[in-house]
This record gives sequence, C-alpha cells and structure tokens, in this order.
Amino acid sequence: MGFDYVLIAGILLYTLTVRVLGSTRIKTVTAASIVVGGYFLLSCVVKGISYHAYGISLWQLLSISSLTIVILQFIAALFIFAKMQHDGDDSYGTWFGWGVIGLIVIFFAIPMIISRI
Repeated sequence: MGFDYVLIAGILLYTLTVRVLGSTRIKTVTAASIVVGGYFLLSCVVKGISYHAYGISLWQLLSISSLTIVILQFIAALFIFAKMQHDGDDSYGTWFGWGVIGLIVIFFAIPMIISRI
C-alpha cells in the first residue's frame, strides 16, 4: 500500500520537473537526476522502513535488479528530457506527447520489463 504512494509521488515529481523544464532551461542531466534520484531515494526510504520493521537486512535494497532499473530509468529520462528540450519550440502536442511517453517508459515499462527478466 505504501509503495503506491511512492509511485504517485514519483509521478508528481516527474510532472513538476517537466513543467520546470518547459519554463526554464535546466540541464537534462539535472532533470533526469531529480526525477530518477528522487524517486529511487523515496522508494528506498519507504522500503527501508518496512524492511527494518520485519528485521530484513537493508542491503537488500541495493539488488542488481533495482540498480539496473535505476540506470535504465536514468538513461530513458536523459533521452526524454533531451528530446523535450530539442523539440521545445514545437507544438504543445509534441511536448505533451514526449511527456506522456516518458511517464509510461520511466515509471511503468522499465520496471515491468526488468522484473520479468
């Protein structure tokens, strides 16, 4: 139940970063770090609290699959934010389209694909 709130917080952080990216010229690496790093940090804190409550070692937060997901999310976020900055002068539909594609890829597609491998 608590992990649903982490996903909602990550999506809100992504939306806020996209809006800031549209109004200012922050770097793509900074935007990707804010989105992916913030989401990973928040999910680690929530998982760490539940792991500690059940006596599970906190080292399990840093598994190969979770680190792979973070790396792929960062690469996808870099690509999406670079496309959004490059196509920023185009129509609002292009901007919105890349935003939706990034949301789906970063928060849903990559974790689902890696969890099935």
